[in-house]
This record gives sequence, structure tokens and C-alpha cells, in this order.
Amino acid sequence: MKKSSVIWKMPSDEFAELVKNKTSFTQILQHFGFKNKGGNHRTLKNRLKEEKINVDHLYNNFRNRHAQRISMPDLSSVMTVDSGYSRGSLKRRLLKNGMLKKGTLRKILRDQRGQVTIEYTLVLVAFGLPMATTFVWLGRLLTEYYRMITFIETLPFP
Repeated sequence: MKKSSVIWKMPSDEFAELVKNKTSFTQILQHFGFKNKGGNHRTLKNRLKEEKINVDHLYNNFRNRHAQRISMPDLSSVMTVDSGYSRGSLKRRLLKNGMLKKGTLRKILRDQRGQVTIEYTLVLVAFGLPMATTFVWLGRLLTEYYRMITFIETLPFP
């Protein structure tokens, strides 16, 4: 297989020095004018593997940066009103720490929805049905009152 990439054209000693002075694979690729994409990254890794160049410092640097980026705030600061912490991240974190069991949130929401439905039903039974009965009774009363007034007006008074 012909190796035509610029990565392969650099002399071995210069390439080893370049790798030693950079802190990430992306920086090495940027030196050649490439972006950190699949084929470029693969070519770089193949050259590093073939020439047996030590790249531990690149991985260590990545792990250190990644560890700094993912340092998590305390749960006490996260579980407050308007904390701004992602609900999805909080859920994953609680599941991972064993503070929440899978499906528990769904069950709680289901229970709350059921509770709300029961509350609406009770409100309807306690207030809605008596009100409807009262309106029907008042309607009948008004009809009788109208009938009485109409009858009284038809009587011949002197």
C-alpha cells in the first residue's frame, strides 16, 4: 500500500520530535494542516505504531483534561431550586450512585398523575354535581315563577 500522506513524508527523527513537543493528537494533525477526523487520525496512529513512538504523554494529557472537565459539583449545590444543573445528568448521577432505582421517576410521575386525576374527580363530585343539581332546581323554580306571573297577569282585576 502506497503511503502518500504528508504524515508519512516527514523524516522519522523530525516526526518523533514533533510528537514529543505536542500535547495532543489534534495538535500533531494541525501541524500538518489536518483536522482531527477519522482517516487523518487513523493515518497518524498507524505511523506512530509503525515507528514505535511513545505517546503516553498524549493520553495522560487527555485524561487530565477530561478529569478536570468532568469534576462534578456537590449534590447539595445541585439539588436546589434554579441550580441550572442538567436534569438528565442528575438522573444519571443518582442512578449511578444507587440513590435512585431505574423506573422510580416514572412510577412517581404516574402516581402524581393518578393523584391529580382523583383530586379532579373529587372536586367534581363535591362541587360540580351539587352545582349542576342546584342549577336544574333553580331552572325549574324560575319556570314555575314565570308560569305564576303569567297566570296572575291574565286575571281580570278591576
